[in-house]
Amino acid sequence: SHLESRDGLPPILSQEQLKAIVEVAHAQDKLALGQAVFPEEAEMALAAGVDQLMSWPSRAVPMPDDLIQSLVDDAVPVLSGFNITPPQEGDVRRFLDAGGTLGFGTYAPNSGPVDSPYREFQVMLIFEMTPMEMIQSATANAANAVGLGDQIGTLETGKKADIIVVDGDPLQEFRVMREVIYVVKGGDLVVQPVGE
Repeated sequence: SHLESRDGLPPILSQEQLKAIVEVAHAQDKLALGQAVFPEEAEMALAAGVDQLMSWPSRAVPMPDDLIQSLVDDAVPVLSGFNITPPQEGDVRRFLDAGGTLGFGTYAPNSGPVDSPYREFQVMLIFEMTPMEMIQSATANAANAVGLGDQIGTLETGKKADIIVVDGDPLQEFRVMREVIYVVKGGDLVVQPVGE
């Protein structure tokens, strides 16, 4: 059976369909990603065994404490996408304080102009994330969420060197994240100020 459409969204898959999809993905050593906009959808996705949620699962209602605990207990990361599906006040802080893992996500380019990643950071600030939590969401947490944490996401010997250099300390003034001076990709300097 299907849940009925709400807020103009299409019906969701049944529990049996979700479980079958996850089983096929896992049998082929693939991650199973779930899209959940409502807590009930997230609970179904978790019961089916998804590896991560691709959107914040509390549209129009606060995230239940038991859903937060399930996400933490099952070590299922959630990608943000807050500029499209904003969380309820206090939900992000409760999720992070409980030990949840938030990965940075936007719906770019569908979500707007090319600066939408920075806009996502601005929304994260509104929802009480610290600058370090925001940076980790876009680096280590994102790398771990896609199974590449051993290759990228942190500055360590043996990992690929993809780095941005900004003009200032983002832990003190996060707006400097918009002022990228250098970009290093795979260990090579690919962007630098004109004339250098």
